[in-house]
Amino acid sequence: MEGSEVIVGAKAIGEAIGVKTRRVHLMIDKGEIPVFRLGGSIAMRRSTLNSWISSLEAASLSA
Repeated sequence: MEGSEVIVGAKAIGEAIGVKTRRVHLMIDKGEIPVFRLGGSIAMRRSTLNSWISSLEAASLSA
């Protein structure tokens, strides 16, 4: 699914952001990461991922 707009699965999301699957689940439970359900799977759009990372970066630079 390389290059797809939608990243499906906690493992794939973790690989995209450089964390383990367990950390992805913890982030989801805490509402820290913008994901949605696609069928029974966790999913995230690459564009949303990029925007989310940009907002984290901006917040850390302004702190």
